[in-house]
Amino acid sequence: MTAREKKDLAPVAKPEAAPSHIRTEAGTLSVPKGWKFEVENFSLLPDEFKLPDMVKIRKVITAGVKIPGVKAWQEESLRVSR
Repeated sequence: MTAREKKDLAPVAKPEAAPSHIRTEAGTLSVPKGWKFEVENFSLLPDEFKLPDMVKIRKVITAGVKIPGVKAWQEESLRVSR
């Protein structure tokens, strides 16, 4: 780019969010969210969670409760059905 060329610095419109659920005659497409977690520091983990009861930990994490020593996050996945 030369010194005489100008760049257009006008704001760009923000695109609409992609739909999370689409139905067609061929099938359905959805993007569900699910909680994921890993124990980061076992010594901080409360005794009630020291046996890796994944069902119990998932239930507490899904309810929005933070568990010391556990890192939790949500991931999107793609689901296609007919």
